[in-house]
Amino acid sequence: MESFDSGIEVYSAGMNPIAELNQLAFDVMSGIGMHMKKDGIQMLAVLQDIEFDYVITVGEGTQEEYGSLPLNYKRKLHLGFVDPEKAKATEAEQHTAYCHFIEEVKTELDYFYHRILKRKVVD
Repeated sequence: MESFDSGIEVYSAGMNPIAELNQLAFDVMSGIGMHMKKDGIQMLAVLQDIEFDYVITVGEGTQEEYGSLPLNYKRKLHLGFVDPEKAKATEAEQHTAYCHFIEEVKTELDYFYHRILKRKVVD
């Protein structure tokens, strides 16, 4: 999201965060210019005192399966994707799965930013 607009405040957290980002995911994202911290993702509890306009959940399953989040937000959007981490494949196939996943997420966020977020600002 920050690549679309540097004025947007973006936070990342997980319901069940991992201690360290998968090396392959880190490599694929770095390779396309998306830099992430390798030391894992923070817990949702860290963000409880912030009021969000949007919360975007990303993962397998449906929005209903994610239920209500312990956050203060106005709107919630869920992007459902197959988790490339679960791909039982060769390293090359996993690399392709991560690339596909990242492109899907970028496409969805592009649509969200240009067709929903920017549209609300203009209206």
